[in-house]
Amino acid sequence: LSVLYYRISNFFQSQSFQSPDELKLIYQVQNADLSTLFNIMASAPFAIGKWYDCKLTALVFKDGSSSDNWFGNAFKNSQWAWSIRANNTFTLCQRPKLSLSVDGFYRTKTIQGAWNLSSNWAVNSALKCAFADGRAVLELTANDIFESRMPQIYSRLAGQNMHTDINFYRRGIELTFTYKFKGY
Repeated sequence: LSVLYYRISNFFQSQSFQSPDELKLIYQVQNADLSTLFNIMASAPFAIGKWYDCKLTALVFKDGSSSDNWFGNAFKNSQWAWSIRANNTFTLCQRPKLSLSVDGFYRTKTIQGAWNLSSNWAVNSALKCAFADGRAVLELTANDIFESRMPQIYSRLAGQNMHTDINFYRRGIELTFTYKFKGY
């Protein structure tokens, strides 16, 4: 269980803003007047025999940000949100050690500075085979299987109506081989 709070004046962050003078999206580091975060997190591991391990993590937080001069406009944005994450490992056999991990998370809509972020979720999976007394590991990993990890970004500030969706290129599949020489 952990509790966190911070409050930072003169907080720097980079976000986009549509130029009012031309069709141009500006990404620039700006100084926000205030950024706050209150965060409560709980994590609980559990197992069923030697074949299943799980770690559940729940998070509740309130994010806040404000500025009196954000590209010539003022904003005050805050949002309560929550997320849950489950990391699951299934041991399929011991010799060679073969395991399957399936990890997932879900987060409700939240904010980031002047932006509003949609809810998002993801599922990642990996099949891992360890052999040669654990010195060799072959792993096939799939990340963001459903391309839903990145939230959509909305900005409704000073007459702007911006919507950004960057999920279309986040899925990844990789195959890795690792060999440890003398335990390294």
